[in-house]
Amino acid sequence: MVAYRGENDGKVGVLHAFCPHAGAHLGEEGGYVEGNVLVCPMHRWKFDRKGTCTRGRVRRTKAYPVREILNVVYIWFHASEEFADTPQWELSVADDLEAVVKSGQWHEALVRETELGQHLCEIALSSTEKSQLGASESPSRFPVFQNVITGSHTTQMKYEQGIVNGELVGRKELAVLTAETRDLHFFGQGRIAGEHDPAQGTHGLR
Repeated sequence: MVAYRGENDGKVGVLHAFCPHAGAHLGEEGGYVEGNVLVCPMHRWKFDRKGTCTRGRVRRTKAYPVREILNVVYIWFHASEEFADTPQWELSVADDLEAVVKSGQWHEALVRETELGQHLCEIALSSTEKSQLGASESPSRFPVFQNVITGSHTTQMKYEQGIVNGELVGRKELAVLTAETRDLHFFGQGRIAGEHDPAQGTHGLR
């Protein structure tokens, strides 16, 4: 698949990645968006978001139904050709979700991105199993220092509280995961106390 956003109307299109003419990848270097169509990098054939070829000798390419809700793009995929082009249901939550968010009744609590060297299921299991949250000896978070700095890393999950607009508040629907790194050692010697501020979500040393 290849996704693009129209220059003029800003709408998203998702197409089969390979041109039906000569098989060029529409998303590789040389392909580009022109107006509201995607241009093939090989022969400059053009396809709109419905898959119709607006310049070239083929009729169309595969296009996927798209819905964009709160800046998240969803596509409909079905293995059967009978249902491939028409979604069998809609995301009904979207009917009033955008209006509610804009009204201020709902708000974003916190967004954080972290890279973890583990399988996805381990995160899901550990987030609900209290016995799996605890102290463990671990290397530094910075790979270049992993053989130089070691320490004790502790994680703790607390339910019915979370960070909203930078403040720690109590709410039944929230949960907060805190992490603390302490007793850091350089080459196994010396110690630096570490601290974690759950309200700010930052790690510091002193």
